[in-house]
Amino acid sequence: MANLQIEQSPFAGLLLPLRHNLIVSCQARDDEPLNDPFILAQLAKSAVLGGAKAIRANKPENIRAIRKAVDVPIFGIYKKDYPDSPVYITPTVDDAREIVEAGCDVLTVQMTDQPRPNGESLADFFQVLRRQFDLPIMADVSTLQEALVAAELGADIIATTMAGYTPYSRQLAGADFQLIREIVTAVSVPVIAEGRISTPNDVRQAFAMGAYAVVVGTMITRPHVITAHFAEAAKEVQGGDQYQAAVRVILDAVAAQEGESIRAAATAITETIQAGGTLYLLGTGHSHMLAEEAHFRAGGLASVVPILPAGLMLHESAGASTLMERTSGVAAAVLDRYPLRANDCLIVFSNSGVNAVPVEAAMLAKERGLTVIAVQSKDYAAQLTPRVHGKKLGDLADIIIDNHLPPGDTLVSLPGTPLTTGAGSTVVGAFILNTILSEVIDRLVRSAGTTPIYISANLPGATEHNQRLIKENRARNPHL
Repeated sequence: MANLQIEQSPFAGLLLPLRHNLIVSCQARDDEPLNDPFILAQLAKSAVLGGAKAIRANKPENIRAIRKAVDVPIFGIYKKDYPDSPVYITPTVDDAREIVEAGCDVLTVQMTDQPRPNGESLADFFQVLRRQFDLPIMADVSTLQEALVAAELGADIIATTMAGYTPYSRQLAGADFQLIREIVTAVSVPVIAEGRISTPNDVRQAFAMGAYAVVVGTMITRPHVITAHFAEAAKEVQGGDQYQAAVRVILDAVAAQEGESIRAAATAITETIQAGGTLYLLGTGHSHMLAEEAHFRAGGLASVVPILPAGLMLHESAGASTLMERTSGVAAAVLDRYPLRANDCLIVFSNSGVNAVPVEAAMLAKERGLTVIAVQSKDYAAQLTPRVHGKKLGDLADIIIDNHLPPGDTLVSLPGTPLTTGAGSTVVGAFILNTILSEVIDRLVRSAGTTPIYISANLPGATEHNQRLIKENRARNPHL
């Protein structure tokens, strides 16, 4: 990632408070009901009340009204069409002068690789702006190459606003997160993510890609589009759409409600890894896939060890594995293959939390001094009685993470029958596991500057890198 030089910028006082914050675009098209300076100013006030740290506004009259209503920075634009050019965001110096005089704090201009009005070159246009206006200039671009040109010319900020709106840029249904990352890596000025940012998760993803700030417009300030979004969701969904909708709801519930437990798990695992310990993963039946999920994985910790007894999987005999996971005494034989030590961690994936192997594995791990983390459905476990030792997995775990799945796991109702389909535990379990591990790895890197993780086998240097980690971890991981 390029080194930002914001503190040295003459506009640091304006730019620094915007770091990792939201900018709201308060605009309306000419034919829309909210196209009125007073209304747009009220929208801006509402946005600031909700936490926006700046406003993006179009046209001098709207900027003047918003300037009177809020005291946060205004990113000014002037959308105008010229017959000899496809450039429409503040295309000329005269357009720029009008919005500067109206009171904008940041002058925003389109700096795409397209013919400009009157055949003016982009370099000449920018130089005139720099000479005439003592404001930070933000370049709206659509490609990495345009961003590089804008940075070379001296743009103070670069935004991905035009991505997908020029014929030669990537045409995506959503935001171009790849472009955000490319530009952040290549330039040393703040990069603002803008363009089809539609959900809070999009905002999070943009910041994960390195965005300095994020602009959201349509999904905050255009009620008819927001209404259409909800109206579409109100339509009856079937099959695959129903499954996707259900999974999104559950993932959102996990993200919103399990953060404390996930962070507690990450803390325990981080401390284990820092002390040279091991994270073990156990699941029976289909849950064994979650134990494999983090094993020898690109980007995965080398100190993660899956517990994988073949008899408890499904590929040899589904019936036998079901019987074995309910049989007392199996867990002890399974764990004997692995060098579990005090202060290691064990994550047990068990949707119901009552079968013998998960419960007894947790008991044995506790006896050996491990921290036990359970990933299960609390609703499912609550409906069942213990099967061994009068205990459920949740009774033994130090940390419980609820996967928020319904009893029985399945998410899609089948019309005219009592049957349901569409299992969710693997998807949600993988989401929880990778969330925990991403947090752990981030903490380890912040603490030590590096951490032992595998890299994809097809990348340069991967063979040597991974073989070294395999050699270092083979003694504790029988699956290497």
